[in-house]
Amino acid sequence: MEKGLNDVEKRILKYLYTYKTSFPVNYIAQKTGLSWATVNSYVEKLEEEGYIIYEKRLGKDMYKFNFDRWKELREQFKNKPK
Repeated sequence: MEKGLNDVEKRILKYLYTYKTSFPVNYIAQKTGLSWATVNSYVEKLEEEGYIIYEKRLGKDMYKFNFDRWKELREQFKNKPK
């Protein structure tokens, strides 16, 4: 991602990284304090970019952190704009 991650993307990724399992959009929204619509649009984008992984579990659309990309993402979390 050329521009880097925005605050919403970081919030979603941090949550998924912290809990290391898959969650549906409504649960991610509830736990991050973001709206369902916001989380839904961002998880689609983050999945397309390979930062999170989509899976179907128990008939639900679930998302989890892609740990294969952590090394790359770590720098973006370190470099916060002032």
